[in-house]
Amino acid sequence: MSFSFCQGGEDSALTPFAPRIARDLGPFLLVASEDTLSLILETVSVVIEVDQGKWLTSELAESLVSASLEVWSKNSKGTLPELLLLI
Repeated sequence: MSFSFCQGGEDSALTPFAPRIARDLGPFLLVASEDTLSLILETVSVVIEVDQGKWLTSELAESLVSASLEVWSKNSKGTLPELLLLI
């Protein structure tokens, strides 16, 4: 398992904060560099897994996907987007 900011944490402790963490990661995605994109996407993937993503609204999901695709298109060098590797 790779390193994450809440490795081994209990979902019940993070569930109340997951929507806010996900919302707050959006702006980071938009300014991510090639070096930081993978770290931010890894964090997004960990947060989305909290409580099996039951808290994730379609509006928040759309916002995260749009931001991810926008930053990927800016940093793309013809490779498969890291976002697809998380799916």
